[in-house]
Amino acid sequence: MQQRKVHALRRQIERLDRRLLRLDSMSRLYAQGRAGLVLLGLGTVLLVERLCGTAFGLLTAGVFLAGFLTVVVFHNRLKAGIVRYTIWRRLKVTHLARVQRDWQHIPHASQAREEPEHIFAADLNLTGDRSLLHLLDTTTSQGGSVRLRTWLLQPVLDAGEVCMRQEQVRELVPLTAFRDHLALCGALVARDPDARWEEESVLAWLQQQSPPFPLARWVTLLGLLAATNIALMSLYALSLVPAWWPLSLALYLVLYLSKHGEARHLFVEAYRLERALEHLRAVLFYLETHRYSGTPRLAKLCAPFWRAARQNGAQSLASRGVPLYLWASR
Repeated sequence: MQQRKVHALRRQIERLDRRLLRLDSMSRLYAQGRAGLVLLGLGTVLLVERLCGTAFGLLTAGVFLAGFLTVVVFHNRLKAGIVRYTIWRRLKVTHLARVQRDWQHIPHASQAREEPEHIFAADLNLTGDRSLLHLLDTTTSQGGSVRLRTWLLQPVLDAGEVCMRQEQVRELVPLTAFRDHLALCGALVARDPDARWEEESVLAWLQQQSPPFPLARWVTLLGLLAATNIALMSLYALSLVPAWWPLSLALYLVLYLSKHGEARHLFVEAYRLERALEHLRAVLFYLETHRYSGTPRLAKLCAPFWRAARQNGAQSLASRGVPLYLWASR
């Protein structure tokens, strides 16, 4: 059984290596094509401008620019595919290392420290290097790693709950594609299959009691003042109105400087929160849209993610890339 798993994983890694090699060759061709298109475009534009005039030169430049941007779009898609397959290959290599007990190539969580004072952790080799936690910890978040560690060190004594967990694990064992895609969703955002998402910043933001800064009103008011400044400057340049634009500009600067500190702090906090949630977004989106037919225990376990979407019509939002946690916060 183990030899079949090893053989299958090695074949998958070999196929991924061949595909990555082809994609890398295509990426080099795209890079050369982009450079050649720039040089050809510059030469053609100069030649057309001298022979046919500036208007035809600008038109030729626009055509080459559109072609260049098209090539860039396809090249970026190709590079995104290379990143995806590289991470996918890394996941398969990690699976192979776990099957073969190749401890040097098995990611080690920061929470996997030893517990010398625990009553049975050392005897059963539950934590630390080359331990059961080291082997089983495929979590993508710090909280998940801590939860798995707690389950090993503080086992549940309720027979009913133990049986329920065993049935859930038994149902998850053959769902290799589901587990790998779930891990891939998280790893694609972090660009590292070994990185673990930290939930402290999100929990701290959710638990804060202070009312949020009215950013929408502030930005709307600044936008209206900016549009007013442009309109008054344009009308003054056309000699249609007196020089009223310095007054609106002064009002704009006063409002901006008075709220700049609060808004800057809010923007920084929002950026950090967005980076933290970005790691979770792809995972939630996959759980919300996954089909759970034939897996009743998995469907029940993931019910908080997909049930509200189906009952409240949020599935259409998820199909447009809006995850459930953003919909539920409205």
